[in-house]
Formats: sequence, structure tokens, C-alpha cells
Amino acid sequence: LILPYATSRTASTLSAIPGVTLLFEGVDSWLDVPSSSFEDYVGSLRSYTRCMVRGDLDAFSSAGLKIAVERLVTCAGSFAPLVAASWNKYGSDSSAASVYEYLSNIENAFTDDAIVLTARRHGILVGGVLGLRHGGILYAREVGFDYSSTVDSHAYFVLFFHAPIIFAREIDVRQVHLGLSMDLTKRTRGARIEPLWTALLNEELPK
Repeated sequence: LILPYATSRTASTLSAIPGVTLLFEGVDSWLDVPSSSFEDYVGSLRSYTRCMVRGDLDAFSSAGLKIAVERLVTCAGSFAPLVAASWNKYGSDSSAASVYEYLSNIENAFTDDAIVLTARRHGILVGGVLGLRHGGILYAREVGFDYSSTVDSHAYFVLFFHAPIIFAREIDVRQVHLGLSMDLTKRTRGARIEPLWTALLNEELPK
């Protein structure tokens, strides 16, 4: 029996069972939504992280971008080409039409719980982060940007890390899941990193 992606609490419980072997699997990245205002939250951060956050917001504002939260159903058509551009940047070969079909399936499944944190300039969508709400958690799942229009704007950082906290009360979430990875960007912008484990039951590891 193999149980992957166990939290440390679950792994600790499983470790008491005879025949269980624990292996380090990876990490989970989270943002905890503070009970205070966003400004108070920023003020409570360590000086280095606080400077990073304020630098992101200043660059975003200076680029003439406006932030908002929108339902996926209202912006999927303009968001799809941006997601395709992001996928293709990292080796995919996807069309805007295929991405739109994918986003439509998500919208059909999640309806109002599929939201996009958006960046617009003069009303035109130039960036977005798709989040799925469930049980008070926002799961960040897709990003899309017009890279020529958002260069030096820090739009990715603002939408992925800061917007979920800015709009937390509006979208009714207490935590933000940033994905199964750890990098310097997440750590320097306030993410909480938790280890994940795989539990093997009655499985003998190779010598």
C-alpha cells in the first residue's frame, strides 16, 4: 500500500503503525490569510519580505495596471490566449482554442468557485491567475500573461501572491494553496512551506 502526499501530522500518525516506512515526497506551499487588513499584514512582515511586497505593488501600479477579481465565465475568452502563451513559453504547443475548451470544462465544474485574479490596462486583460475555491481555500491553478504588456510590472507576483490576500474577504477564503513546489520566490513573498511524505505499508525498500 502506498499513501503519497501525506502531511507531517498524518505521517507522524502512520509512523506508529508496524510495517510503515516514510519517505520524503516534496513540499506544499501555502499563504495564510491574516485577520488584519492587507496594509497591516504587509507591515507585520519581515523587512526584506515587506520591501519585496511593496516593490511588487509599486511596479504594478506604475505600469498602469488595475487589479480585480472576476468570474472565469466572464473572461475565459480573453484569458485563454494568455494561458496558452504561458504554457507555450515552457515548451507546450497549445492553441487558444484548446485552452478555452479546457477552461470551459473547469467553469462548468466549478461555476462561481472558478475565479480569475486579473490585471487590466485600459480595460484590456493582460494577465490573470485562475483560482478554484473549496472549503475556504483558494487553489491557484493556472496563470496567463501577455508578456510584452506586463514586462517589469511584477504582475505575476501581484496576482499570484498578493491579490488573494487583498480580496480574501470578498472571495471568502482563509488560505491560499500555491502548489506542490518550493522556490525562492514563494519563500520571499511570505509563503509557508510544509513537507509532504509518502508512506509505504509492508513494502521493503531496495538494499
